[in-house]
Amino acid sequence: MQTFRTELKPRSAPFSIDYQCFMLGIGSCFIENMGSMLSARQLPFLQNPFGIVYNPLSMAQQLATIFSSETPVFFTEKDLVQQNGLWHSLQHHGHFSGENQTLVLHNINENIEKARVFAQKTNRLFLTLGTANTFVWKETDAVVANCHKIPPQYFTPKRLSVAEIVEAFTPVFEKIFLQNPDCRIILTVSPIRHTRDGLVENNRSKAVLLLACEALCQRFSPIYYFPAYELVMDDLRDYRFYERDMIHPNAVAIDYIWQQFSDTFFDKKTKSIIEEVEKINQMRAHRPLHGVDTEGYQKFKKQLDEKVKNALEKYPFLSYELIDFTNL
Repeated sequence: MQTFRTELKPRSAPFSIDYQCFMLGIGSCFIENMGSMLSARQLPFLQNPFGIVYNPLSMAQQLATIFSSETPVFFTEKDLVQQNGLWHSLQHHGHFSGENQTLVLHNINENIEKARVFAQKTNRLFLTLGTANTFVWKETDAVVANCHKIPPQYFTPKRLSVAEIVEAFTPVFEKIFLQNPDCRIILTVSPIRHTRDGLVENNRSKAVLLLACEALCQRFSPIYYFPAYELVMDDLRDYRFYERDMIHPNAVAIDYIWQQFSDTFFDKKTKSIIEEVEKINQMRAHRPLHGVDTEGYQKFKKQLDEKVKNALEKYPFLSYELIDFTNL
């Protein structure tokens, strides 16, 4: 029978991901989707300590801060700008912004320190590039991670080149591999389109990112490109796999990418553990329709408790707490 789609078959990566790996993820909201999938299955994962970031230059700067072996340089008052009564960092997502400057800085620096501690044991780095179209803050001539709806006259739009992206990441990756030769990097291009400037601009931007990923993979053998962009654009290739905004992949698409990710990076043992964790998660998500005192639900609770205890005995790196059903 003829196949009516161009299917992208998963290929095993030259390295794996398991429960002994510590993954740091940085990038667009696609990294948040995948990070939620990994964290829900209790794989050690820290995502976006600066918040969601789209452009690779800002990502490289963030990595340089996180993996710095020197005395940490934290953010100070001079690194914040005020707009509409809120203090913002141009290198952070808007959820770090706030009315109290001291609290904003505390939150920013606390997350940096947390990421620096996690980086000491990070051996898998997951980066999702979102766009090559950036904005330069005129006051400092620096590319920003977020404009925070500050009037456009304060910025100059700029599309990064392949060379600029490669040059920004190269010294950071060299330092990471020097500090931890066992570290492996997963590069991907976000399948989420940036349509504000138009589809033509988005496609040109994505083309730059794809070529930059290729160049980085050629330069560094511990880097592997995962084709999330191609899975959505060429394999699924249908608006039924999008949310109502016709921009973001929906749950069906995310699940499909997750399955491809699993087949690419998880070995048989890791998949088996994940399967057990998923079954426990499904049971823990169940809530009684007729109260907790029914005979049927008490039997269900006992089965769940046994599954959790057995899982913790076999896999002590999991972190389950027994549910207090009396409060349901």
